[in-house]
Amino acid sequence: MKALVGVVLLVVVLVSGGTALAQEPIRIGLLVPLTGGLAEFGIAAKPAVEFRLEEAGWKVAGRPIKLIVADSAAQPAMALDQGKKLVEHDKVHVVIGPFVSGPRLAVEPYFAQNRIPSLTLTNHTPAAKKFGWTIFLRGTFFQVPYPLGLYASEQLGLKSATTL
Repeated sequence: MKALVGVVLLVVVLVSGGTALAQEPIRIGLLVPLTGGLAEFGIAAKPAVEFRLEEAGWKVAGRPIKLIVADSAAQPAMALDQGKKLVEHDKVHVVIGPFVSGPRLAVEPYFAQNRIPSLTLTNHTPAAKKFGWTIFLRGTFFQVPYPLGLYASEQLGLKSATTL
């Protein structure tokens, strides 16, 4: 979970491009099942993410972090409704989750359309990968940050970055 939150913080800095005011909080959505048959995973993920953000002092790049938690109930329709709320109402910069394929497939097109990066710890069907706004944090440590580094350098023109 520590690596996941570290990558989330890096993605937020890259996506925001450092153009926002320093006092504006970085809003991170956590879209996990808190009810239903898979609730134990979401209930475990929430304190893990909060612990890592606490270790980072609830700040990245000098900006405060606000974590907004939403219940997907591991159901596609609920995940999409909650994902829309995170984007449209809460104005999140990035979303952690969903970790289950049904909800992930439901939110992927919407997140991609709205250019909201999402991060997941689990592998999904190739259909989930076609939208291009999900970072799948599986594999070796090199496989995760290397594409982010290329994007930061080639697309954003950045020459250095810091991860927490």
